[in-house]
Amino acid sequence: EEDRNGVFNLRIPGMKDYIIDATETNLLAFFNNTISVDTMVAEITKSWRSISERRGKLDQLMAYRASQLLPPLSAREKCTHFRSTMDNENPSTCAVFDKVESRQSS
Repeated sequence: EEDRNGVFNLRIPGMKDYIIDATETNLLAFFNNTISVDTMVAEITKSWRSISERRGKLDQLMAYRASQLLPPLSAREKCTHFRSTMDNENPSTCAVFDKVESRQSS
C-alpha cells in the first residue's frame, strides 16, 4: 500500500552539501555537546541559505519541483518571486509583466 504521507529524499543538485556538510556536521557537534541546540539550528540555517544562494535559489527550486513531478513555475511566478535573478538572465522577460500590470492599474 502506498503511504500518502511519504516523503522523497531531497533531490536537488548539491544534496551532499546540504545533508553531509551542513546538517550532519552540525548534528554531530550537537550530539558531542560542543554546540547548543540553538547554535546547531542557527548554523544549519545559515549553511543551507549559503548553499542555496551559491547554487541559485531559482535553479534549486526548479530542480526540486521537477523531482516532485510538479509543474514548472510560470514566467510571471518567477518574476514575482525571483525578479533579480530573472533580470540578470534576461531583463525583457519581467518587463512584459510590468507593462501589463501598469495598464491594469490605470
